[in-house]
Amino acid sequence: MKKITNFTLSALFIMALPNLTAQVPWSGLNDSLGISIFTIPGKIEIEYFDDGGNAYDPTGDSLINNPTAAYYDDTERKTGTSTTVESFRPDEDVDIQAVVNYDSLGVNGLKVGWVSETDWLLYSVNVTPGDYRIMIWYATPQSNRTLYLELLNKDKEVVQILVNDTVETTGSNFNFDSTAWRVSILVTGEHYLKFSNPLKGIGVDYIIFDNNLSEFEGSTSSIENLFQTSELSVYPNPATEKLSISGLTGNADINIYSTTGVIVKTVHNLSISENTLDISKLKAGMYYVSIKTQNKDIIKKVLIK
Repeated sequence: MKKITNFTLSALFIMALPNLTAQVPWSGLNDSLGISIFTIPGKIEIEYFDDGGNAYDPTGDSLINNPTAAYYDDTERKTGTSTTVESFRPDEDVDIQAVVNYDSLGVNGLKVGWVSETDWLLYSVNVTPGDYRIMIWYATPQSNRTLYLELLNKDKEVVQILVNDTVETTGSNFNFDSTAWRVSILVTGEHYLKFSNPLKGIGVDYIIFDNNLSEFEGSTSSIENLFQTSELSVYPNPATEKLSISGLTGNADINIYSTTGVIVKTVHNLSISENTLDISKLKAGMYYVSIKTQNKDIIKKVLIK
């Protein structure tokens, strides 16, 4: 394994992607893996991206034109090389390659290659919140390549950035290695996993989400620790009309998220003296309160009745 990276908690962001609606899981999932949708925890085979077609339209003004797009690829599919696999999903523009150096780590035989800086792929996933090791199995002849992995809600808004990191060369396009990150995922239910590579020149075979955290000994990034160890607190919990935050040493930006990752309330520059939020318009249920100060970025779980 190439490198171990520990993220105490990936920041949550909301960034709308223009003009996209739902696509569906790849129709071959059941025949290939015996499932109807990918799950987290679980293994994501990179070539099993969703059905829905290419977002790129060479005749249009917008880079994202297809309302059911499952990926973006602005180049024609590579054909005629010794490693291209033209028979697999032949109607798609994504470049599929055969993996030529099998090894004991279980490379499955196909990868997505020639990923450029504008390309992205989407996967329907059913998410169970928890503390995960994310391992990406990749190959690249170049150094300082970037891997980017996000979770999107069903409106195609980014609700959590899981991985935004650089990896080093593996020596060639077919010499695979892996990098692992520890990430706490807070959202639950059906989402989209988005993979991209802002600096091109990398091939990926699969992504694993599991609970094998022994590599991260000494880390305190689990969800329970994040909820319980900070001197910041929210009260009362359960709450009804008002929610207060104690322990602030300066102004804070507050986002309250539903369990599906949607921001339902935002307060900027909450002060020490005015540290109470009006939550009277929120429906009863479980929520996550993101508190971001100059020195901290933590999450608290609260029940609203």
